[in-house]
Amino acid sequence: MKIFDCSCFYGTWPAYPVRGAIAEVAAELRAHGITDALISPLAAVWCRNQQAYNRELLEITQPYPGMHPVPVLDPTLPTWQAEAALMLRDSRVKAFRIFPNYTVFNRERRDSLADFLAGCSRSSIPLIVQRRMEDSRYNHHRAGVPDTDMNHILGIAAQLPGLKLILGGMSSGVNAARILKHPGIYLDTSQMDGWRCIRRQIEQGLLPRLLFGTHMPLFETAAAFGRVLHDVSDAEAEQILYGNAASLPWPAAL
Repeated sequence: MKIFDCSCFYGTWPAYPVRGAIAEVAAELRAHGITDALISPLAAVWCRNQQAYNRELLEITQPYPGMHPVPVLDPTLPTWQAEAALMLRDSRVKAFRIFPNYTVFNRERRDSLADFLAGCSRSSIPLIVQRRMEDSRYNHHRAGVPDTDMNHILGIAAQLPGLKLILGGMSSGVNAARILKHPGIYLDTSQMDGWRCIRRQIEQGLLPRLLFGTHMPLFETAAAFGRVLHDVSDAEAEQILYGNAASLPWPAAL
């Protein structure tokens, strides 16, 4: 069975050590039978220019066919459109990722996020919007980072039916009715926790919108499988682990 990881990273994390070298991540993917992974650079998260590591991303993933590079865009920078166009010259690019809570959105720049999402809706490429990278309880005591305001994101998305969004790092307590009103919103499972967390999403009708995610190397890969495989049928597990991701309108064949 093929397995598609929609939340994967490589590199180092400033708060604690991780096994994030690209070769280590590739070995972890192989060890768990993961055939495809959307991967972004951890270094981009805390960088002043979050787009600075995109060229390295394309180069470092070249030897690994199952790794699909996901460049990071920064909607607050005037160069994001040029950066996106440059990245799309590489046919391996399947999606882009943004970290709104690690950029500076004042009142004026919040409008730039709406403009950015409107621009994405005119293209066919999915966008991953990261809610959080780690539980706020694990933030460094001098570097607390609040979660991305996903209600704000969903409010904008409601006006953009052509937008394809993957909401990264969502918790189990999502507003299913609001998500299901939009035809192009998906959730990765990497940070859904609690008793019957995946079963509860399925019972709310979200099975076709759930995408498997490990969030490696920040999280344990085995835990990601345990979260999905517990209390679901084999058919439901296959749909989450690969089927839903395979059916997304990627810009090129996987």
